[in-house]
Amino acid sequence: MLTTTPPLGPKDHGRAITDEELEIADYRLGYDYEVIFGRLYVSPAPNPEHDVVEKHILRQLFSYQEANPEIVGYVTR
Repeated sequence: MLTTTPPLGPKDHGRAITDEELEIADYRLGYDYEVIFGRLYVSPAPNPEHDVVEKHILRQLFSYQEANPEIVGYVTR
């Protein structure tokens, strides 16, 4: 008998998840998924306007860090 597993989504936020589960999982659209220390973190995907602003700020931070490494040691997304 074939069984289906519902797609991962916000209700799965914080639960333990294995590599095998990740490989076969389907995901609800509109969310970003990240695994940290074996736990699934689900967050809403950014809207395009937010994404544009975030990219602009990151470019500015990376440029500033490159020009001023003694002030800003490391920048990450």
